[in-house]
Amino acid sequence: MGASNTKDAQNENAKEEEEDQSPKAPPSPTHVERIEYWQAPLDNPVAKAAGGLHSFLAIWTHDLSVYLVEKLSDGAVFFEKIDGKQLAQRTKGTKGAVRFKMATESGLKPLLKVLAIKRWAEGHEGVYDIHSNNCHLLATNIWNKAVADSYRMDEIPQKKLSRLAKRVGMNSLIHKTVPAYELTAEEKHQKEEERLRELRAEARERIARAEMKRIQKKELEEAAAKKSWSLWKKKKNTATDRKGSSNGR
Repeated sequence: MGASNTKDAQNENAKEEEEDQSPKAPPSPTHVERIEYWQAPLDNPVAKAAGGLHSFLAIWTHDLSVYLVEKLSDGAVFFEKIDGKQLAQRTKGTKGAVRFKMATESGLKPLLKVLAIKRWAEGHEGVYDIHSNNCHLLATNIWNKAVADSYRMDEIPQKKLSRLAKRVGMNSLIHKTVPAYELTAEEKHQKEEERLRELRAEARERIARAEMKRIQKKELEEAAAKKSWSLWKKKKNTATDRKGSSNGR
C-alpha cells in the first residue's frame, strides 16, 4: 500500500508542482492546509461494545472551508462542505470522538488540492465491506496519499477487529439491515455535470495562475535587465572618469 499511494499522490500533484516553480504563485482557495483524522464509537450497540470505531476526515482549505469525508455503511462516500456547527456536532458533540491524527501544511504533500482528495474518495464508492471496503480504509488511504512520508500510517486502524467481525457474520447483517446505496439516473447525470464544472474550474484556475506567473516572470526579467543596465552604465561612467583623470595628469 505504501509505495503505490506515494506514487498516486505524486502523479496527482506533479503537473501543479511543475506549474508552481519560481516565481511562486499565491495559494489557491482550494489549497489544502490541514487534515484531521477523527475516530468515534459506532452507533450499533454490539459493535460499540466490541470497541468498534468509525473513521472520518475533516479537511481545511485556504479559503477557510471545511470538508467532511467518510465511507458510509450503505456503500456511499460522503464528501461535503460543512460549517463550524456541523463539524462541532461530529467531533466535540459526539461522545468518545477523538482526533486520531492531524497534519498541517508542513506535513502535507505540496500543492495539494481538495478536488484531488475528492477524486481519491470517489474511488472508494461501492458495496460496503466491513473489512475490505470500510471507513478506516478510505480515511487511511486518503491520509497516506495526502501527507508527507513521515506522517504516513503503516496499518489500517481496527484491521484485526474488522476481520473478526466479518468472520462472525457482521458483514451479512449490515447488508440485510442497510439498503445498498445506488445512484438514480438523475443523480448520475448531476454528478457528471458537477464533475465537468469542477474540471472547468480547475482549468480556469490553472490558466489564471499561469498568467499570473507569466506576468511575475516578465516583471522579474525587466527588473533584472534594468539592474544590469544600471550596473553597466555605472561601470562605464567609472571607466570614463578614470580615463579623464589619467589624461589630466
